[in-house]
Amino acid sequence: MRVMLDTNIILSGLFFEGNERKLLDAIFHNEFTGVVSETTLRECASVIGRKFSRHPKEKDARRLLSLLEKSMETIEDAVAESQLQFAKTAIRHANDAPILAAALASKPDYFITGDPDFFHLTKSIPLKIVTAAQFLKNMDQT
Repeated sequence: MRVMLDTNIILSGLFFEGNERKLLDAIFHNEFTGVVSETTLRECASVIGRKFSRHPKEKDARRLLSLLEKSMETIEDAVAESQLQFAKTAIRHANDAPILAAALASKPDYFITGDPDFFHLTKSIPLKIVTAAQFLKNMDQT
């Protein structure tokens, strides 16, 4: 099963205990195939530098992000470009459009995010969008 992760899921999993960490652990243990966009990886690195530079887990988080990047399928920006115009019309914040475009282009089984904007799209899209808690609950029921 392929699961695409949004920036907030990755950062939460790197810095805090909880469902997001469980999800990252499952990907590291090959229980699911993780999918991430180049945009998301850049955004994670940028946020770590801006918001977590003095966090005691900052160095470990950067190391784990690098390992995560190597263990996940990465959707290149050029591939996502084919869905960008549609994504811009489907989501209210333009900065979220590249992430949505990558999710549409990669066609994961689930797109996992904590960003409420992805749950209030203006157009119908062929993605199962869930939170980490919802995804893990669904997996427990199967």
